Amino acid sequence: MTVIGSSKGYREPDSAGADSPVAEPGRPLPAALLYHPCDATDLPFELVSEIEDPLGPIGQDRAVEAVEFAVRMRRKGYNIYALGPSGTGKHTIIEQLLRRRADGMPTPPDWSYVNNFADPQKPHRLQLPAGRAPGLRDAMRRLVEELRAALPAAFERDDYRARREVIDQRFRQRNEQAFGELQRRAEQKGIAMLRTPMGLALAPRRDGKVLTPEMFEGLPEAERERIQHDLEDVQGELEAVMQKVPQSEREHREAVRELNRETTGAAIALMMNELHAGYHDLPDVAEYLDAVERDIKENADDFLPAMQPREGMPVAAAVEEAVTETRFRRYQVNVIVDNSGQHGAPVIYEDNPTHQTLVGRVEHIARFGTLVTDFNLLTPGALHCANGGYLLLDAQRLLAGNFGWASLKRALNAGEIRSETLEQLLSVASTVSLQPEPIPLDVKVVLLGPPLVYYPAERAR
Repeated sequence: MTVIGSSKGYREPDSAGADSPVAEPGRPLPAALLYHPCDATDLPFELVSEIEDPLGPIGQDRAVEAVEFAVRMRRKGYNIYALGPSGTGKHTIIEQLLRRRADGMPTPPDWSYVNNFADPQKPHRLQLPAGRAPGLRDAMRRLVEELRAALPAAFERDDYRARREVIDQRFRQRNEQAFGELQRRAEQKGIAMLRTPMGLALAPRRDGKVLTPEMFEGLPEAERERIQHDLEDVQGELEAVMQKVPQSEREHREAVRELNRETTGAAIALMMNELHAGYHDLPDVAEYLDAVERDIKENADDFLPAMQPREGMPVAAAVEEAVTETRFRRYQVNVIVDNSGQHGAPVIYEDNPTHQTLVGRVEHIARFGTLVTDFNLLTPGALHCANGGYLLLDAQRLLAGNFGWASLKRALNAGEIRSETLEQLLSVASTVSLQPEPIPLDVKVVLLGPPLVYYPAERAR
């Protein structure tokens, strides 16, 4: 911790020579000590505007040297506390020195949050070179818009319909063949298979007519036993065939999904290749785009027009629009830090240093009567904006803020920024919330405050 400060006191004037008047104790000051004449012809300029502005504060050489030494220490734990009475200009001096230093530093990268398709409650972070995060965000928006037009057209083509009909026909024939063979064996034994509202039923038949219970009871006992035995055999075969139906339906659905994946992959190949080409130098972005492509293939139905509501059950336009918006929010990119307009490292001053203003917030929106959130509702804090540069804070406001001091120490010690709610911080959260991937932190903090705030902490060490 580097401490700088300013002090006020009497400074003896420099000796001007042996003939200079000297004030004697107890006597009035001579006029020569109170007035120093200045001849305009001795000045090296004609107008004040010709004088260059001083590079640093006047009379604060020791403080400036301390600050310049402190800002060059980029290792963890080397932060600054600038102490001095209010009104001494320490904020202005510190900010000027930091900006001068920051202009020669590299511009920090952009940071974004994207959906974690494996676990949406734990969004992934993406690091991109300065200025490239907004481009990825806009590219993903264009991708969704193009897919909403391209995929319905792909599923309306004749080749897709023909391939879908072949799959449906194959599984339909398989089921019909299985039931047809069972029905032939049942007919050979004089048993009819009847379709009822409850499903398939078996009944004995003679001379092409189904026997009623009264007719069956009128048969000889030996024939009744034989028919009963045949019914049990056919019933067992029917149950075996019925047990294969769910498996056949699963295979049918999987075949349709595979066809949909192939159709979707062919429809989006060109668009995804263009996206990959723009970010081939960023492995994390390329991995994210691969996950997007897999999710689109698995959920191609989201891009197809919804089924028309039945008559008498209209769907409100607002509800339909909200559902559609929610469906595609997972493909958006939430740009947390955009350094496209930044030159050098950032210098940020946070006037109200609390937990949320430092580490960011997890916001919520009302939807269908409940509060919901996702990675798009993560907002940055001062630590995000100052990452890679300098953060100025008022020490007294930091200590008085809502868990600001604790959150700042935690972030600096861990070397990362965790965006979490106060309920999560205090371990009193009773609802499921987001747990975004933390962002690495590299920042130098400068606290501005009076000596009384700093020195008690020094004595306690």
